[in-house]
Amino acid sequence: MKLLAAALATSLLAGTATAANITYALDDYVGAFGHLTGTVVTDGAIGVLSAGNFVSWSLNVQGDGASNVLTNLNSNVFVSGTSTTATAAHILFDFDNSLPSYLLFQTSFSSGTSYVCAASTPYPSTPCYQGASLVPQGFADPSAQFSTPSGDNIIAAAVPEPAAWAMMIGGLGLMGAAARRRRVSVVYS
Repeated sequence: MKLLAAALATSLLAGTATAANITYALDDYVGAFGHLTGTVVTDGAIGVLSAGNFVSWSLNVQGDGASNVLTNLNSNVFVSGTSTTATAAHILFDFDNSLPSYLLFQTSFSSGTSYVCAASTPYPSTPCYQGASLVPQGFADPSAQFSTPSGDNIIAAAVPEPAAWAMMIGGLGLMGAAARRRRVSVVYS
């Protein structure tokens, strides 16, 4: 789940650029029993992200015996610091940033209930524990899962647009047709 520091440096040097919305897919494990799946849509910004860059999300938060779905209709996104960055291919979080930074999806800010968080520094400098937190119900509930990743981590990967899928499927079809094509050899006597 680690990305090379060079890729992150390249994205940071590129500054913040805006393009069409980008949809990113999440499929990550947190703690012993936590599983996070879903999608996040940004406004296409590249570089350091703020809460305003997140357009929509649908996150299935699964812990030990409990689950919850956070969407842009029932929760908010909160971003602080410079740890949350985006490239065209990934959303990244730098867990080693010494400045208080966090990326938090939660129903009510700092309530301790129903949230997903990445934080670079210990609580109380951020609204959640240092590392990755996946909390379907409450932070003291057994379903809550926590881990302490380090370095730059991929939070989400870009989902190819429908046109890209069509080209990939078409290319595979052409390769299959070429492989099935029989060569006819003519023998003259």
